[in-house]
Amino acid sequence: ESGVEKTAKEFDNMLKEKITTLDVRSVEDFSSSHIPGSIFIGLDGRFAPWVGEILEDVSKKLILVAPEGREKEAIIRLSRVGFDNVKGYLKGGFSSREDSGKEIGVVDTISADDFQKTYDSQKINVFDVRKLTEYQSEHLINA
Repeated sequence: ESGVEKTAKEFDNMLKEKITTLDVRSVEDFSSSHIPGSIFIGLDGRFAPWVGEILEDVSKKLILVAPEGREKEAIIRLSRVGFDNVKGYLKGGFSSREDSGKEIGVVDTISADDFQKTYDSQKINVFDVRKLTEYQSEHLINA
């Protein structure tokens, strides 16, 4: 049954089944805390094109982490682009996950100046995850 609320425990059981976790919260919320291994595609902005580009397979089983009150909107918008296999969403939003004491991931962000200093002074791996056309337009050397 599509769109069913899942408690943190039920959600964790679904994670063990290797169902794709899609986090549609804001980039700030995702960066500060998310479920490790989840895919971020923010509900605001160019949601539909990114869903098709990143997820590709419309039959893929999905479970959602959405802003509270926007779960149904996310399911409808996914359905509009052919992704009808949503198995549920995290009841109570991400705060229910944090309250459960389970592992959470964090994405550290740095300023452009700090990135430039690191890039200039060290040999680091840079992954450019933009669309191919964006990469072809311009990119960092060795990215």
